[in-house]
Amino acid sequence: MVYQTPKMESLRSKKKFKQQIEEVVFETLEYPKRYAHDERIVACKRLINQKIHQPKIKLADLAQEVCLSPSRLSHLFREQMGMPIRSFIIWERMKIAIHDLLQNDLNLTEAAYSAGFYDVAHFTKNFKELFGVTPSVVYNNSRIVQA
Repeated sequence: MVYQTPKMESLRSKKKFKQQIEEVVFETLEYPKRYAHDERIVACKRLINQKIHQPKIKLADLAQEVCLSPSRLSHLFREQMGMPIRSFIIWERMKIAIHDLLQNDLNLTEAAYSAGFYDVAHFTKNFKELFGVTPSVVYNNSRIVQA
């Protein structure tokens, strides 16, 4: 029988908590299961991923680059992807920020800016809407477990 100190048990529960958070986060981030069939939507997604680190990605610019009106692009994107363009952009940014937080040892501010959020408050608001907790909860628990 191995004796478990309270500190060892606490560390084990923190590691388990971190694993659970990471599983939920990364499962949730796989959400957009739909795939675009229209080449213009495929091109739009590619453009979004190329510009994802920029704080502003304008619908009008995307529409112009794929030769559609902004309203037609919005409609077609939602139809094919199951979510509005703005939500898709936030989703993609969130994936980058969370990866940077959990894997690349960036702090909240660095992760938010790296992913193209224009400030930490915007990142925090979107994170909490998506996961029900603030990113600092995930970040702080991740840091405790790594120490």
